[in-house]
Amino acid sequence: MLGIDEQPKRSPEELQCLAMVCNDKKYNAKLAGEASSLLYYRHWLASVGEYETEAAVMGYAAHFIEVVLIHSGIVLKAATKKISAVATIVFKPIEPIGSCLLVPVDTSIPPLKLTIFTKVRVTVKVVQDVITVCSILPLVQTKKSSKAKKAKTVEQSVNDLSADMKSARIY
Repeated sequence: MLGIDEQPKRSPEELQCLAMVCNDKKYNAKLAGEASSLLYYRHWLASVGEYETEAAVMGYAAHFIEVVLIHSGIVLKAATKKISAVATIVFKPIEPIGSCLLVPVDTSIPPLKLTIFTKVRVTVKVVQDVITVCSILPLVQTKKSSKAKKAKTVEQSVNDLSADMKSARIY
């Protein structure tokens, strides 16, 4: 009735071949989805020109640093040659956890040790129809007074919102 006692009619080789075809189709669909997302992002980026945002370091190799843009989730590889105008990368493979040092050309900006999930400031733009990371620099350090001012502003806006909500009537 359920057919669980029947012998399969396909050979292991045929099943393996079918699995490979299915995996290829699934992988190609994944690539198409990623390409579609990048297409819209690239179009937006081309319209705004250059965009500076925060990113997290995901990894690095001899010739690139892989970052994920925090606000969009886009993963990009920054070629060390492309960012050499603003910073130099010094690799430290000897340490227990591999890391590299980001040394900005501008000596007023302190060097930053890059490990996985280190937050950095990146500038991206479209160059010859390709999304390119033009610079990677440490995050800008804000003064404590500006943080206190922002906190006070946020607190005031929350208080205003609370007052507005209290005055709202539901019928």
